[in-house]
Amino acid sequence: MTWTGAEQAAYSVLMFLAESSTRALGFAVVATMALAVLDRRRPAARLCLWTVVLYAVLAMPVLNRVLPRVALPVPVSP
Repeated sequence: MTWTGAEQAAYSVLMFLAESSTRALGFAVVATMALAVLDRRRPAARLCLWTVVLYAVLAMPVLNRVLPRVALPVPVSP
């Protein structure tokens, strides 16, 4: 199957968005675990942490170009 230019562009954009979303989700999971360890009674600490997460998620498309890629092995069924 050969792809047209539009299909190739759409695939590239979807892969870029999927990678950004995966990194953002991982970052949010790490932040949630950090909240479990930190003192939950301090709202200022929670607000600061989620503000950092929000800014990191918004910057994720730019950070995608700067951060190294992580290859995740996907098992292939026989």
